[in-house]
Amino acid sequence: MTIYKFKATTTFLIIVRLTLTLVIVLGVFALVLKFGILGKINNEFLFLGFFSLVSFLIYYLLRRITVIDISINLEDKNKIEILSENIIFRKRKYFFLFSEIKYYSFENGSGYKIFCLKRNRGGNFKFLIFYTIENLGLFNKFFKEFKNIIESQNSAPPLSTGYEKPTIYKTKFGLVYGVLIFLILIAIPITHIIFKTRFNIGFLLILYPPSLFFLMRLYLEQRNKTK
Repeated sequence: MTIYKFKATTTFLIIVRLTLTLVIVLGVFALVLKFGILGKINNEFLFLGFFSLVSFLIYYLLRRITVIDISINLEDKNKIEILSENIIFRKRKYFFLFSEIKYYSFENGSGYKIFCLKRNRGGNFKFLIFYTIENLGLFNKFFKEFKNIIESQNSAPPLSTGYEKPTIYKTKFGLVYGVLIFLILIAIPITHIIFKTRFNIGFLLILYPPSLFFLMRLYLEQRNKTK
């Protein structure tokens, strides 16, 4: 029996983890401030550092919430069976006939590898694979056989099935989007210098890191295409 096992998560579970962390941290500090457990806090930087440390510890302790144990069965070459198990949702089963797959994609995310299956009709199935060497190795074994099955079925026209959807970094839309992002990042400091506008540090911290990450991925993918 061909069964592949690895660990993944979903965007929803990540949001749940972040929300629980925020609720718990705010609740703890509300009690601390109400009952004066730490006394009067005069040093704002010390308070901020302590707040950040507690947030990190709680976020780390809640890591198990996001972990999904994935088991994929490819024994039947006509369908793919997916079994997922999480401490919140427990066991769930999903079935995909290869003939109903419109496309699949596999791309880099922020801290994860993202795999998605899209049906011709209905929804899709997407999970984020944890970015560790051992876990990615387990996933890659599945992905290699999965692609071989897709390619073998596509070689016989009556049995043709889905295709691999290129990542945004390999498309013309991604290239245009990257150029716009680059121009915006350049325009912000120029506008500040010319018109002497005020910088919003929080806004810049939110905008620049993901934008630079996107541009870096775009550059690497476009460079690989030209080789």
